[in-house]
Amino acid sequence: MFTYFFITIWFEYDNKIHQKVLPKLYDNCEKTVMKIYEETKPPFKIKAIRCDTPKEFREKRKDKEYGHAYKSIR
Repeated sequence: MFTYFFITIWFEYDNKIHQKVLPKLYDNCEKTVMKIYEETKPPFKIKAIRCDTPKEFREKRKDKEYGHAYKSIR
């Protein structure tokens, strides 16, 4: 059985932290994370990357106390 992941990236640009959820599902978290780190060039600086299964991702969006990173996309 395959496990798919949503990938969330926190990066620094212009001395501010920004967050982005990649727009598709990925099946290999480690490989994708390594590729992101290798392809990121200055002035961007990766601060954190998180892989969540669709179930975890959905639960975090429901949790209002989790933080701004998981507010509604639309």
